[in-house]
Amino acid sequence: MYVICSKIDNAFDLSKSLDKSWHDFAQKYNEKRRKIFLAGRALLQLALQSFYNIEKLPLISIDEYGKPFFMESRYPDFNITHSGDVICLAVGEDSQGIDIEQIKERRQLEGLCKRVLCENELQALDREDNKITLFTALWTLRECLIKVSGRGLVDVSSIDVNFDLKKIKYYSISKDYQVKTIRLDKFFNCDLKACLSYAIKKDKNAFFYQLDNKKLVEVQALIYDYEYSLS
Repeated sequence: MYVICSKIDNAFDLSKSLDKSWHDFAQKYNEKRRKIFLAGRALLQLALQSFYNIEKLPLISIDEYGKPFFMESRYPDFNITHSGDVICLAVGEDSQGIDIEQIKERRQLEGLCKRVLCENELQALDREDNKITLFTALWTLRECLIKVSGRGLVDVSSIDVNFDLKKIKYYSISKDYQVKTIRLDKFFNCDLKACLSYAIKKDKNAFFYQLDNKKLVEVQALIYDYEYSLS
């Protein structure tokens, strides 16, 4: 699988290469949403050109849970996420799930944690000095699993993480998957303090790229902050 990150503005600059139909479709959104939509579609088209020799973005539909997919099954799966001024894309042969969340102070964090996290996670959070970073990582974990499951907006509290954060119980995800989390600003050329989680099958590798001067440049030597195996 390929994981690609970009500033939204940089990806949007590529949108001139999209077919007019994508720009016409985006007219229904407000200016901010339209920019994010076209940035994501342009980044996806560039990934298809770079890794799959597909020149034009194929037709996309939306499933019953709101997840976009290519209408023809011969094309790879993809998932797009954004936070702040950064947009990220995962594309590959298997079902894709990716989520990015900015690390920032949250009002009533304690109450939010109790509402969202399971007991094992709450215990781990009590021992953690940087609580907001761990909470953000666990939030992206949940969103990532929801996306790769194809189940749409399910209850995030239904995901159960054990004491050492190594195994997650989630009824709709294959045990062949694992979820990995990195600090985005450690590896990519951006100043957004954020956690990025993605789901990947255990026998597969992920390759990371960032958009630089309208080209995809590989990012090397990733060290993960958290790694989770599904059980």
